[in-house]
Amino acid sequence: MSLNYHAQFRTLSTAQRGRFYLHASGLEAFGHDPTACAELEFNKVLDHYRSSQPLFPWVIGILWGKRGEVFTNFFGYRNDLQSWPGDPHVESALHAGSTVLGPAKHTGDDLVVLGREEEHRRRCRSLEHYLQEAPKFSKEDVKFCL
Repeated sequence: MSLNYHAQFRTLSTAQRGRFYLHASGLEAFGHDPTACAELEFNKVLDHYRSSQPLFPWVIGILWGKRGEVFTNFFGYRNDLQSWPGDPHVESALHAGSTVLGPAKHTGDDLVVLGREEEHRRRCRSLEHYLQEAPKFSKEDVKFCL
């Protein structure tokens, strides 16, 4: 059984670097240009964290829609980068826009993606290497890698 993601994005040019995934569930909530809308929604979440605390060394977001509303599972990673790869601490939350709704809600697909991300991270020689080279997924699992 394949995963059901529409896209994987790398965010390298913003102050808060990382990756986010757009799940195909509720894709219609993202309008006529789901990838552009997902990027805007993820930036709303990042704005929430930029204003309230120091930046995370890296983040992962998983976005999906339900009944026309957009949600984001946010994962902020903290790690002693001197002892890479280490075992990072992860802060997570569920967002609707920039509003925190509570703890992140996970699906099996989410857990598979997060597991692959962590396996990939542990094989990378540095944070920069990890951020530049995203884990590979089949086209059946993730349709677009941007």
